[in-house]
Amino acid sequence: MCKDLGLQRKIVVTSNTSPKIMIELEKRKRTFWAVYCYDVMMSIENGVPFHFQLDKESHVDDPQVLMDEVNDQEKIIHFILLTKIIRCQAQITQFLHQKLDAQWAVKNMLTHWKEEETFEALTNHLKEAIGILTSYTSFPEENDMSYAACFLYLASCFATISLHRPFAFQNTPASSPHTGHCAEAAFNIRRIMGLVFRCEALEDMYCSIRGIHQIMHYVSAAITVFKEGGYESELRDLMQIALYLSSTSPVIEMNNKTSTMQQPSTSFGFQPNPTLLSLLYTDDDPIPNI
Repeated sequence: MCKDLGLQRKIVVTSNTSPKIMIELEKRKRTFWAVYCYDVMMSIENGVPFHFQLDKESHVDDPQVLMDEVNDQEKIIHFILLTKIIRCQAQITQFLHQKLDAQWAVKNMLTHWKEEETFEALTNHLKEAIGILTSYTSFPEENDMSYAACFLYLASCFATISLHRPFAFQNTPASSPHTGHCAEAAFNIRRIMGLVFRCEALEDMYCSIRGIHQIMHYVSAAITVFKEGGYESELRDLMQIALYLSSTSPVIEMNNKTSTMQQPSTSFGFQPNPTLLSLLYTDDDPIPNI
C-alpha cells in the first residue's frame, strides 16, 4: 500500500510551497519512514527480502521537526535517530547477503566487488549514526530512564553485532577487534534489559516498533554472542530475560489469560516459548534449565 500511494517518491519543495502543503508532505515522509523501519525489522527477523531499496527506488528526505513542534520535539528526534540506525541495519544486512550467500559469488567476481571497502564504509556509517545518537541522548540509566532511548541503543547494539559477528570469535589476531565490538554490544544489551526490568518499564517497550518481538530479536543476538564467547554467567542472566519475554508474546498471553506472570527473579516457573528459543539452540545444544 505504501508503494501504491507513492510514499517512496521524493516530492520537490520550493519556496512557494504553502505551510499547509509542507505539513502534508512531512506526514508522507514520516509515514514512509515508519513503514520502512517496520519492514526492515520484520524482514530481518523473518529472513525475507526488504520491500524497499533506498538506493534504487526510494529517495525520501529525512523527517524534520516542524515549526510548531519545536517545544515538543523529543519524540520526532527519537524517530529520526531510529531511521538512521535502521538504514544502517538494512545496509549491513545487504552486505552480509552479498558476502555470505553463494548466489552472489559469481556476481561479486564479475563486478569486482570490494568487500573491505564496503565494510569500511558501513563501519563509518554506523559510527556516524551512533555518534549522533550519543550526542543527543545518553546511555539509559535509572535516574534518566526513557523507553525510546532504550530501544534506540538496543537497535544500535544489534546493528553492531550484525556487522562484526561474521568476523568475530575466530582464532586469528584480526578477529579480536570484531569480537570486542560484539561483546561490548552484547553487554550493553544485557545492561539495558536489566535496567528495563529493575525500573518495571517492560510495558513501555510495547510502544516501540514491533514491540516485544523486536526486543526479543535483539536479546537473541546478545545471547548468541555470550554463548559463543563463553560468558556463562551473562548467558544465564540474559536467558532468564529471554524466557520471560518469550512467555509474554501475544500468542502466549492469549493462551494464559488466567495465569499471573512474575518478572525475572532468581528462578522461573514457566516454560520457554519453543518457537522463539529454538532459533538459538540446536538439538545438540538444548535450551538450558534456569
